Amino acid sequence: MDTYRLPIAAQPAGSPRELPIPSDTDEAVAPAVEAQLRAADHVIDHLVECERGDVFFGLPGGAISPLDDALRAHNDVRIVTVRHEADAVFAAAGYARATGKVVSRW
Repeated sequence: MDTYRLPIAAQPAGSPRELPIPSDTDEAVAPAVEAQLRAADHVIDHLVECERGDVFFGLPGGAISPLDDALRAHNDVRIVTVRHEADAVFAAAGYARATGKVVSRW
C-alpha cells in the first residue's frame, strides 16, 4: 500500500508521519463503492420499471455520480442535462405538464 507523508505543519500531535493511501484493490474501500453503485442501480431500476419513468432531468457530477452511472447503463431512458439544479426542476415540471408523463429529476 502506498503512503503519503504529511507536511510537518499539518501533523496533529502524536500522529504518525505517514498515512496509508487506499488503492483501487484495497478491500476496505471496494465493498463500500460496490454497495453505493448497487443502491443507485436499484433506485433507477425502480423508477424505470415501476414508476415508468423514461425521461430524467438533472445535473451530473459530484456526489450524484453513482445515479448518473446507473442512468447511463439504461438504454431505454432519455437523459436531459442542465446547467443548474433549478433548471432541472422547471424543465421536469414543464415536461410533465405538457405530456402527462412521470419524469424524474436527479
